[in-house]
Amino acid sequence: RLWTAALALTAAWVGVYLLVVDQQRWSFDLSMTWDLLRRSFTPGIVPGLVGGPWDWQRWAPASPWAVPPGAVMILGWATLAGVLA
Repeated sequence: RLWTAALALTAAWVGVYLLVVDQQRWSFDLSMTWDLLRRSFTPGIVPGLVGGPWDWQRWAPASPWAVPPGAVMILGWATLAGVLA
């Protein structure tokens, strides 16, 4: 039930996003999209499974981004694999 609710919320968010965002700026470059997903998921989301990322950087005027140690990313992936197994 939790997964169903989470997926429904995500689908609703995507719907609102598609209505609001200026779609003329979109790119259909799949390699760029893959890079964005990889850089978002591995340093940002996966370390959160083990309490990370613990380190953030910010260069003005950009938003802050996660810079976790490599060991935290590996531990996060191991945790994710263990949960999914």
